[in-house]
Amino acid sequence: MPDQIAIGKAHEAFNADGTLKDKKQEEQVKMIGAGVAKTLSKLNI
Repeated sequence: MPDQIAIGKAHEAFNADGTLKDKKQEEQVKMIGAGVAKTLSKLNI
């Protein structure tokens, strides 16, 4: 996958509920996940 995101200090980057503290990073992760799901659906996996 060409789209990637680096989460610096990952041990500090998440809230107790598992969401990212940085909302911009959270949106980027969601967009990458949507792209992965779209690609996999085209491959019938």
